Amino acid sequence: MSPKARDHKPNGDVQEINCKNKSPKGSTNPSNNSEAPAVLEKKILKHPLRDSWTLWYFKFNKSKDWSDNLVEVFTFNTIEDFWGLYTYLQPVSTLSPGIDYSLFKTGITPMWEDAENREGGRWLIKSERQHRNSALDRMWLELLLYLIGGDERTADEVNGGYINVRQKFNKVSLWMRNREKKAIVMEAGATFKECIGVDRRIKVEFEFHEDSSNRSSSSAVYRYVV
Repeated sequence: MSPKARDHKPNGDVQEINCKNKSPKGSTNPSNNSEAPAVLEKKILKHPLRDSWTLWYFKFNKSKDWSDNLVEVFTFNTIEDFWGLYTYLQPVSTLSPGIDYSLFKTGITPMWEDAENREGGRWLIKSERQHRNSALDRMWLELLLYLIGGDERTADEVNGGYINVRQKFNKVSLWMRNREKKAIVMEAGATFKECIGVDRRIKVEFEFHEDSSNRSSSSAVYRYVV
């Protein structure tokens, strides 16, 4: 079981994320170039998001504590910075089993023990291993766009989302803040299901974090279904 969220300190090596953070050869700083067009000196207009978001990366290593495998990668609050980050991320379809990406509102750690998550739960979609292809990449992108888009009816209760790459199957999940606000939870779940592109005949189920933390077996308890 993971340690308390308040004890988490971001650390670790994020090279696996494959961020291409090196500048191209021959690149220059426009501010130091006397011939740079004046337009480059103007501040680039960016479009703010409703909330600030933080991307996290997890790679399982049994020799470390759970929280030591969790790395805080990048925080953004504009559309342009989101696309800048997404462009340089390694596609989830190419990740090795045991790796997670997650996106949460800034200030919320992607653990159920975090105070903002403890009273909530998650909508969960499972995808079999053979579907680890462009369809998985699309599901991840649609989840991200749903999160940062900020649905006005449910955004206050949405904390973030996960994609877990595993040997047998992958999991895509939407994390909600308060499990007791059933109407909002159900609406968010239905929208999540539609955005991800899940067949209407397939059930998407919601589990309480409290149930997940207390159960002693691998069997899950699902409280809501869409």
